[in-house]
Amino acid sequence: MSNIRKILSVKRKVRPSIGLFIITKEPGKKGRLVVMLRRRGLIKFKSDYWRHEPYAGAHVASAHGKTRWEETPKETLCRKTKEQLGEPFCHRAKLDDRQIYLLSEDIGRKAKTYGVCVHHNCIQNLFSDSSCAGFLPFPLSKIHTIRVLTMADRGKVITDLNDIAMFPDEIRALKKIRGNRQLLSFLYRHN
Repeated sequence: MSNIRKILSVKRKVRPSIGLFIITKEPGKKGRLVVMLRRRGLIKFKSDYWRHEPYAGAHVASAHGKTRWEETPKETLCRKTKEQLGEPFCHRAKLDDRQIYLLSEDIGRKAKTYGVCVHHNCIQNLFSDSSCAGFLPFPLSKIHTIRVLTMADRGKVITDLNDIAMFPDEIRALKKIRGNRQLLSFLYRHN
């Protein structure tokens, strides 16, 4: 194989996507399980132009992004969480020391979705941080109300705040949270 072909084949490789759902229990006697969803932005700015974000207004994992070639999944999760939720949140939640659970893996799209349990106090502080706008505490009991995103939604803007639309692999990950006994027992012990 020539050097040019090697370079072109490396550029075509798809970097895996990583998503992290932050899971907690609402404070109170009947604290229900909630997952923090993040709403995608409506506009993507580049240095010399702007355009509509694909799947604008859809909901995604609390933190998400592409891995760097030299990173492990946990390193990517920590980096993306620090970038998207801020250093103070990561410090309060002690993400480096937490057990992170693999919830789903989509081999075809090279996407992995993880979950981490944090105390509800960390989530409350998240809402007071202006850099973390667009979060929605979503009850796990309402997973059945989530609409699946399709290719037809790619160019549309979801303006209805009650329309919770997500990618299929992320919906599967949310459903696995409810079936993960180890994760649920951790939530009930530490919140």
